[in-house]
Amino acid sequence: MKNTNPNILINDKLLVTARVLEKAGNILFSQFNMTTRAYEILIHIHAGKNTTVKLATMLQSSLANITHKTKLLESHGYLKRMASDTDKRIWYFSLTPQGEKVLETIRFIYEKATEKLYSQFSKQQKKQFLQFLSAVEEHLKGISENKKQIKQFVESLVKVKKNN
Repeated sequence: MKNTNPNILINDKLLVTARVLEKAGNILFSQFNMTTRAYEILIHIHAGKNTTVKLATMLQSSLANITHKTKLLESHGYLKRMASDTDKRIWYFSLTPQGEKVLETIRFIYEKATEKLYSQFSKQQKKQFLQFLSAVEEHLKGISENKKQIKQFVESLVKVKKNN
């Protein structure tokens, strides 16, 4: 049975679109020995988000995942890590000259690829889509920050379903 609930359809489309964009990005970035997530990490380090915790927060990822990805980027010579002088659990990252160079190249390729991807849409359509996605993102961030509330909500729905 096909679902016609617009809320479910929107969510399903967003999930599929995100996976397709990530897959296309992985293909695009593979010649530089990196994934879409690795590219995002380089972008955020370049912008000053230079600790594991800041990167994990910005990318909605686990500390373990960020640690793994930064070690790979370091092994390719794209970034360097330095331990904090005051807390050895905190790592600071910066791009190496090679990392800066590869990021510049990738940004150029990424910009051209996204221009082509969205060229079929008008400026107004892009503006509306960006507003929609920004609103969804802000709403989801607000929800995801309260795990206890989400757990209680799900438990209440399970009780309702069992009683029906």
